[in-house]
Amino acid sequence: MQPITVVTICLCLAMSIEAQRPKPCVSPPLLEGGVSVMESSTFKVTISLFSYDGLLKRFRLLANATGATQDTLLLFRERVQYRIFYQNQTCVRSALDTPFRPLEVPPDAQFLNQLVFGGSSRPGEGVLVNQWMGKVPETQGTYFSHFTQFGCLPISEVYYTPKSNWLITYFDIVSGIRDPNVFIPPPFCEEKGSRPEVL
Repeated sequence: MQPITVVTICLCLAMSIEAQRPKPCVSPPLLEGGVSVMESSTFKVTISLFSYDGLLKRFRLLANATGATQDTLLLFRERVQYRIFYQNQTCVRSALDTPFRPLEVPPDAQFLNQLVFGGSSRPGEGVLVNQWMGKVPETQGTYFSHFTQFGCLPISEVYYTPKSNWLITYFDIVSGIRDPNVFIPPPFCEEKGSRPEVL
C-alpha cells in the first residue's frame, strides 16, 4: 500500500471519529417539568415544578414546602424577581442581579463522556446522555452537566461557585408551555398591601 493511501485512510478515519463526537447543543426554548435543587452547605433539598422560557429569559419555580406554596418568578430581561406567597396573598419584588443561564450546553463547553443512564441490556432501559464541563466567568463558577444526546434535554448539573454549590436534577420534562400566563405575577403583587419592594 502506498504511503499516500495510508495517510488518506488515517485522515478519513480521524475526521469520521471527530464528526461523531457530540457537539454543544441548545435545549428547546420552552420547557416545563420538575426540578430538584440541593444546596451543599445546608443539604436542603427543594423539589419544584418549573416553567422555562429561553426566548424571553423567564423562569418560574413552584414548590410546596411544609404545606405552603412557594412561588418564585425570575424575569431576567426586566432584572426583577417575585417571591409569591399564595397562603396570605402577599408578594416580595426585588432586584435580580443573577445573570441568565440558558438551558443549553455552551459553545465553549468541554465534552467529557457519553453514558447510558439506566440500563443498556435492552431497548428502552436507559437514556443516552452526554457529560460536559465548563466555566461561568460571571460567577467564577464551574459546572458539570448531563444533557440527553437526542433532544438536548437537561438531566442534571453540579454547579460550584466560591460562595456555594448546588446539585440540580431535572425530571418529567415536556416541550412547550401549557399556560403562558405562568410568567405574569398575580394581581395581588401589584395591589396595595403587598410587601414592600426591595429594588
